[in-house]
Amino acid sequence: MSLDGTPKAAAVAQLAGLLATAAANAQCTQAVWLSGEGYQRLPNDTLPPSAWDRLDLTSSCTPEKSFEILPPKLRRLGMRVFVSDLLWLGNPLTLLRRLRDGAAALFVVQLLAREDATPPEHGNLRVVDSETGEASEIYIDSTLAREYAGNLAQLQQSWNDACRQCGALMTTLIAEDLRKSIDELQAIQLLAPA
Repeated sequence: MSLDGTPKAAAVAQLAGLLATAAANAQCTQAVWLSGEGYQRLPNDTLPPSAWDRLDLTSSCTPEKSFEILPPKLRRLGMRVFVSDLLWLGNPLTLLRRLRDGAAALFVVQLLAREDATPPEHGNLRVVDSETGEASEIYIDSTLAREYAGNLAQLQQSWNDACRQCGALMTTLIAEDLRKSIDELQAIQLLAPA
């Protein structure tokens, strides 16, 4: 989520701040858990977002693997919001069942950069594997662009299906359009209308 040249890290921080403020306005408590080498709470997460330390989103460990290392201590009957780009291999149902266990509600917010959602149709592209650091040069043509779009749609469908099975609600937001996305969050009833 913290790759150079993408607005996702800033959008995650803004979204977390927005949700924490909404929780405080509703007189609810909040906890911010970060996935990395296990799940860790953000220091000062019970204070207003202006008092938070920087959100470290640099781990290459998947949220599933983080659960295996050190699961979060989630409050029972809480409303849980999982924010991620969801761009990793794995079975979404495994993670969602763990997140949904004991929760009053679970919301999944897929946060993509515009280039994640709509890659370039033509041209050379340098890609770097965020887990290994390995770089590759590829040429994007219309066939590869369609294949990418199809793979992304299939990934999103697998998350949507898993959410339905777990009783969770999911939406996809574009980081560059986060300010416009409040309507999306109201549509899945994560935020109440103003």
